[in-house]
Amino acid sequence: INMNIGLLYHELMDNPNALDYLQNALKVYEDIGDNMSITDVNISIAQVYQQMSDYPKALEYYLRSLKSYEVMGDKNKIAMVNGAIGGIYSEQSDYQRALDYYKKALRTHVELGDKFNIAINDGNIGNVYFNKGDFLQSLDYHFKSIRIYEELGQKNNIAYEYQIIGNIYME
Repeated sequence: INMNIGLLYHELMDNPNALDYLQNALKVYEDIGDNMSITDVNISIAQVYQQMSDYPKALEYYLRSLKSYEVMGDKNKIAMVNGAIGGIYSEQSDYQRALDYYKKALRTHVELGDKFNIAINDGNIGNVYFNKGDFLQSLDYHFKSIRIYEELGQKNNIAYEYQIIGNIYME
């Protein structure tokens, strides 16, 4: 129940209450040794800290989750967390670390054949290259993203990518 209430508070952007309930849920799961739930709560706590722009705390909880998912061998979750960590580094303008984590996520999604998330990661990597001022690399990744979205029939995402490409050309 604490987990669900914490998630509802997070949706309402009431971060102090979200953290209270999520920390309580974490304690309960630790007491009973439910490793999967511990890992899932850590992700939720990381997301709350990220929303609060407390990047060191967000990274702490994402990294805890990443280690657990690696032990469990859950490649889908490993890719998701690597992408989230890449996002934090990108928000902090630590572009090399952002690229490292986004590319880890991309490799895993390629291995899993998850085209939708490949396209998302291509776009994220393109955004990092844009922020670094490497417009040619940025365009390359955004066009890769468009090709996949076209295969998947994702018209809204195609339009979004073209909007980004327009911004790149403007720069």
